[in-house]
Amino acid sequence: MPKVSTEHKEHVRQRLIDAARAVVLREGHDGATTRAILEEAGMSAGSLYNYFSSKDELFEALAEQVIGENIRGLAATDGRPGDALVGLAVELLTVPDLPALAWFRGRLSADPEVRAALSKFNGAVVESFSPLLAAAQADGTIDSDIDAEALIELFDVIIEGMNRRAVTGAFVTDFERVGRLAVDVLLRAVVNQRENVQA
Repeated sequence: MPKVSTEHKEHVRQRLIDAARAVVLREGHDGATTRAILEEAGMSAGSLYNYFSSKDELFEALAEQVIGENIRGLAATDGRPGDALVGLAVELLTVPDLPALAWFRGRLSADPEVRAALSKFNGAVVESFSPLLAAAQADGTIDSDIDAEALIELFDVIIEGMNRRAVTGAFVTDFERVGRLAVDVLLRAVVNQRENVQA
């Protein structure tokens, strides 16, 4: 039997992630069955488990990719890092995020593996955004006295809760109204007002 190259494995793995994203965006998380994902990827039943141990692991990979895309987008932005970070904050607080990410992070489980995966992912969010926030503090956009890691985690908790509420349809008002208020409160608290009065 011929050996499958690392590149081929990565290509197929990415095809499954892309298919999961497409299905979730089109059908929502409830419609993102293993069968629907495999049909979208043009793969046969059972293929998923050659690349991911479970559908949960596939959604974890998708969630990590979404976060990575946001970070790479910020890093590539011209101008002050803080301006790009503030722009992303406004976007994440006013437009619901990928439903798969909210579902992945919203699972309540006694399973230690699920808790460990969520903890690892939450740590990766803080670790990934810390250099960007440090740059925003260095460029004067964000108040340098703010505890950067705690701010990232606070923001992440707000985003997670808002997206979970959006996915479950549990808002009393709506995502955008709550998000706009969160933007106003957070920016007043952390943006260096001396240089960013317009924020």
